[in-house]
Amino acid sequence: MPKVTVRAFATLNGLLGSKTMDVFTLGSTIRELIDLIATEYNPQFKDRLIDPKKGEVHKFYRILINGRDIDFLDILETKMKEGNIY
Repeated sequence: MPKVTVRAFATLNGLLGSKTMDVFTLGSTIRELIDLIATEYNPQFKDRLIDPKKGEVHKFYRILINGRDIDFLDILETKMKEGNIY
């Protein structure tokens, strides 16, 4: 079960109640991590982050893995690894 660190900025950290949190996840992709956070912490997190019509991250948000934008990786299907920072 990978442990990853999630850092949320602006309105997203208000939804999570913290700027930084460690999450243990059974999922293996960014999409599954977002689903877990929405289920365990706040459903509005996913609603705010993901455009429901497109199923993509809203253009005014960026998801980074260790400083790299997921748009240059496999987007929401990017695989997570133990110790990564999101």
